[in-house]
Amino acid sequence: MSLGKSRAAIPIHIFRNRETLKSHNSGESMPEVVCELCFRRSVRNLCRYMLAIAAVIGFGAHSAAVAQGEFTKENYQKAILAQKEFARKVAAANDPLLPAGAEEEFTRISRNYQQILKNGQNLSSAADRKLVQQGLEYRILRASDPVIQQDPGQMINVLNDVRRDLNTIGSGFSDKPDRKQRYREEVLLEALVPIKKLLKNNLDARVFGLEILNDLETVQGTFGNKRILILDAVPQLLREVLNDPEQPDVVRGVAAMRIERLLNTADILPVEQMELAKALAKQLERWDTELTFQMKLIDALAAVKELREVVGKPNPTAVDVLLKVLSDRNRFIDVRCRAAYAIARTGSSLNGNAFGAQQLDLEPIAWKIVQLARETAQYFNAAPANPAFVGCGENLYLSFHHLNSAELSAGVGLLNRAPRSQYVNDAYKEALKIAAPMMFEKKPIAGGALQGVDGWINNNKPATMQYDRTRNDAVVVP
Repeated sequence: MSLGKSRAAIPIHIFRNRETLKSHNSGESMPEVVCELCFRRSVRNLCRYMLAIAAVIGFGAHSAAVAQGEFTKENYQKAILAQKEFARKVAAANDPLLPAGAEEEFTRISRNYQQILKNGQNLSSAADRKLVQQGLEYRILRASDPVIQQDPGQMINVLNDVRRDLNTIGSGFSDKPDRKQRYREEVLLEALVPIKKLLKNNLDARVFGLEILNDLETVQGTFGNKRILILDAVPQLLREVLNDPEQPDVVRGVAAMRIERLLNTADILPVEQMELAKALAKQLERWDTELTFQMKLIDALAAVKELREVVGKPNPTAVDVLLKVLSDRNRFIDVRCRAAYAIARTGSSLNGNAFGAQQLDLEPIAWKIVQLARETAQYFNAAPANPAFVGCGENLYLSFHHLNSAELSAGVGLLNRAPRSQYVNDAYKEALKIAAPMMFEKKPIAGGALQGVDGWINNNKPATMQYDRTRNDAVVVP
């Protein structure tokens, strides 16, 4: 499938040293590439979400029963139209969850509610628990009010009120971190009750509910302690949203964004990381989803720090599904390039040569990325002015190279994951012959350069395309 329609599907903008990249392209020694990337993936401001909701009908939504049969262009278009209709239905729902008089009742209990949040000993008192439940329910369920939903400014105010309350929990005994953590866990479990109600309400309410899940921190990050612990129930709830056939894809896409942020900021157990990876992979394997949703799933898989399953067969779940996407010619080419970017980042808890110890062979993967670059060049030469190709070039480049010093330290990028491999180094140079013109030029790549890449692909295919040597079933790059 050709490019997606929107440049917004490529969520990065890049500024690089053109001359340095030219020296790479010519095959000279590889000095450090001076690069700076500005990512626009995680949308923390809910106002942006609300503005995006107006266009959500173009994002689509999906009930699991919609897609039938194999992929064809006609079936794909039918599935997307069905998704859009489902999105309209969910967006149009009008079901405020707060009863009449809720605001007056909250005003009456507000002072005691705030005091219990800050200094409460525990919720063993039925009266205290009821007060906390009432307060949290009012704060959170206001997001279902259709009048408030019409005004992004009011939605932001509701969001700030909720976050302020969640941040207040246990603040009165910050000098006793263990006690504070236990109390926060107890209160945050009560917050989950109204959040789950929002996730069954209309589109605005569902997005709001997902937005605040990342604020359910049992151990909060501070300047001196950046280790964040999230409520145990949060990853499970995010997986449930991804797997729920009654959730529109736009909601699942927001869930993928929350998972990505969770994996990048919180301390998530390896077994839970892999459960999240499996849920993301299940959605990414669907053929009936729009480009934007696929991109969000890929970015979340890139953030998974573990490489292999820790329960059952130790399969590299994220790598497996990303390779399928990279190789699938029915996918948008920019999605496939983003999958190459993600393959070089998932499993980042393993530094550099640790990939060798994990018996993951990167040579077949590097060869496949060069082949993908050559396919992308064919589309680029047909429409070199299309700005989406800038993103394709960026992602192909970053499949081999690190983004910044933090990624260099983490061994991100195939060059860093196989630092002693001449084969991977050579593959990088071939991919760069195509990636660099996409990033910097708006004219077709010369035939001579493409012939050189073709020659390398034809003459350097690995003897075996098996990339995971731990499996007896000889799993190969598709």
